[in-house]
Amino acid sequence: MANKVFDADNSFNRTLYKIGSMILLNIYFIIGCIPVVTVGTSITASISVLFKFKENPDMKITSTFFKAYKSNLIDTVLIWIILAGISSASFMMVMAIVTGVAGLTGALGIAVMVIFGIIFLICLMIFTFVFVLIARYENFILMQIKNALKVAVAHLFWCLLIWIVWGIAVVPFTFWPQLFIYMGWVWLAFGFALVMNISMNIYIRILRKFENHED
Repeated sequence: MANKVFDADNSFNRTLYKIGSMILLNIYFIIGCIPVVTVGTSITASISVLFKFKENPDMKITSTFFKAYKSNLIDTVLIWIILAGISSASFMMVMAIVTGVAGLTGALGIAVMVIFGIIFLICLMIFTFVFVLIARYENFILMQIKNALKVAVAHLFWCLLIWIVWGIAVVPFTFWPQLFIYMGWVWLAFGFALVMNISMNIYIRILRKFENHED
C-alpha cells in the first residue's frame, strides 16, 4: 500500500503533476503577457507546451515555453498588433453606430455597421486559429493568417464551440467585475491554462484531420 502511494506513476500523483504543470504554465503565460503586445506570443508558447504535453506529459514546460516564445516573438507580435488594432477599431465603430455616437442612421448606418461587424468577426475567426497554427507549423505570416481564416470557415461549428468555451469563462467577469474579488485568484492560479487546455481538445481534433489527410 505504501509503495503505491509513493509511486510516481500512480493516478493520484499523476493528477497532482498535471495540476502543478497547469499552474506553472499559467504563471508563464501571465508573465509573457505583461508587455501587452506579446499576448499573442504568450498564447503561441502556451499552445506549443500543451501540444507537447498531450503527447508527452513528462516534457519540460519551462524550456519548451520560452523556446517557443523566443522563436515566434516577431511574427506573433506583428499579428497581434494588426488584428487587435483592426478588431478594436471595428468593434468601436459598431458600438458608436449602435449608441448613436457616430451619427449614422437609417440604411447607411445599418450598412456601415454590417461591414464593420463582418470585419470584426473575420478578425475574431483569425484570432481563434492563427496562434495555434503558428505553434504547430512554420509558415509566412500572411499564409498563417490566410490558413487560420480557412480553418475557421471550414469548421464554423468548432470555432463557435471554442468561443462558447471562452465566453463561459470570461463573460461573467466582464458583466460582473466584482467576481474578480472572489474568483480572480482562479485566473491567476490556473484559469488561462485550464481554458486553453480544454480548447486544445478541439484544436487537436481539427488539426488531425489535416495531418492525416497529408499523410
